[in-house]
Amino acid sequence: MQRSKSRILTTHTGSLPRPRELTRLYALRARGEAVDAAEIDRVGREAVRQSIAKQRAAGIDIGTTTASNNAIRSFSI
Repeated sequence: MQRSKSRILTTHTGSLPRPRELTRLYALRARGEAVDAAEIDRVGREAVRQSIAKQRAAGIDIGTTTASNNAIRSFSI
């Protein structure tokens, strides 16, 4: 667990928005249409990278990737 004696560590609650392309791919898959799993993985990983970069830029100490890849993952930034 990350700790600090000099300041209060910050995080956020709730979901982060998914990129449109990832939402589109998930919607196609939910409708039963053929979707390339490798494409979902590629777009999902890029969404996570962008999410981490935005959280770092905002000063978040304990980030999350929940909305980008449908798995709850917290990490220290």
